Amino acid sequence: MSKIPPLHVAYLCIGSNIGNCELHLKNAIKEIKKWPRTKVVKVSKILETEPCGPVRNQDNFLNQVVKIKSFLNPLSIIDLIEITENKMGRDRVDVPKKGPRIIDIDLIIFDDFKIVSKRLTLPHPAIDSRAYISKLMEDIDG
Repeated sequence: MSKIPPLHVAYLCIGSNIGNCELHLKNAIKEIKKWPRTKVVKVSKILETEPCGPVRNQDNFLNQVVKIKSFLNPLSIIDLIEITENKMGRDRVDVPKKGPRIIDIDLIIFDDFKIVSKRLTLPHPAIDSRAYISKLMEDIDG
């Protein structure tokens, strides 16, 4: 008899600061809804934020938090994030790290997992330094 994998609760932070940012966020959510064994539970309001990090000469971001439930593990979610960002046109070659992005998707919380590895840190290290993340999560969970 096969064992049913656990259902995980995770939060993604999505952002865009190139082109029609609101449309990019909407399209990212549509793509996330296509992920296997994953369901979008709730989406926060959109919040405009200043860029974080070393590249300051860029437009403000529109950000949103997406709450999902998934049978997938965190690294599978990271794989799907990268596939989704690439599909939507994210440029990882010609744009500096933390520079302008058509779409940026971060896995910020995955259950109560604590992971520190080369590929993934949970909870996301920016969760404490970016007040807007807490504000958007509060919009979802009250």
